[in-house]
Amino acid sequence: MGAFPRVAHWDDDDFFDILMGTSDGSVRYYRNLGDGSFDEGIPLEVGPPGAKVPIDVGSRSAVCIVDWNEDGRRDLLLGAYDAKFHLFLNTGSDLAPEFETSSPLSGPGGDLSVPDSRSSPDMLDLDGDGAKDLIAGDNEGRLWFFPNLGTNSAPEFDGSWRIESASVPYDVENFGRSRPRICDFNGDGLPDILTGSVLGTVHLLPGGEYIPDEVPEVGAARARLSAWPNPFNPRTKLSLAVPEGGAELRLEIFDSSGRRMRVLAAGRMDEGRREFIWNGRDDAGHRLPSGLYLARASMPDRRLLKKLVMLK
Repeated sequence: MGAFPRVAHWDDDDFFDILMGTSDGSVRYYRNLGDGSFDEGIPLEVGPPGAKVPIDVGSRSAVCIVDWNEDGRRDLLLGAYDAKFHLFLNTGSDLAPEFETSSPLSGPGGDLSVPDSRSSPDMLDLDGDGAKDLIAGDNEGRLWFFPNLGTNSAPEFDGSWRIESASVPYDVENFGRSRPRICDFNGDGLPDILTGSVLGTVHLLPGGEYIPDEVPEVGAARARLSAWPNPFNPRTKLSLAVPEGGAELRLEIFDSSGRRMRVLAAGRMDEGRREFIWNGRDDAGHRLPSGLYLARASMPDRRLLKKLVMLK
């Protein structure tokens, strides 16, 4: 019970192998023998040379294979029954992985987790800023979006947001135990979400129909919104790549409760990169408190967001 498979080229041949998360918290590697069969499997291990032990995250390990630090080597990010995320950095090579240590993902508020048990992670850039984000399922069948506030090679996270579908917070039709996978399932260039459930059903959320934090279409051609520095004090520069042909757009700042604090731009803009400085003040010139804010660029056919963290 509790098997959680992922496929990957894990060794130096051309066949897809299987990494299996298990109910006991381990991860087993099943090598593809090339004839339609697999070997009996071995547990992946962690620890210094000569003192390795099987990976163990407690129970209900859920596997995400990702190049966490963009060093050309596949790392492991594991979900678990404890609701946290466990990172295993690869100190070997891409085709001969070695794991010496593990660490929980953490942010300013402590260890990252889903609100309930059975975290199930996957990673891809969902808000179009060029840095991979984290999504996760949980025991209740919900989906959670953790925006990357750092860079693609040095991810940083601070808080999560419910993923919505048709403006309703998504769950797997109340079946529970959502297990998401991000891919371009229908070949339209947008990231889709496939998610399993406790009943064994698989559900598709097409890109543009699911909404991370009330933002439709992700990854539309050339449209990008980024901010630097972030976190910031006292100001940050927002860079907006306007797509081909230009667009009517509004660039606005909202607080964490959804109240609009500032309008930075409104009107027709030609294609190309535009930069805007936000000084941490509202439209009336009042200095806003430190905390989490949302920059949103709205165009007729898409909206882009960037989470901003203001520190004092």
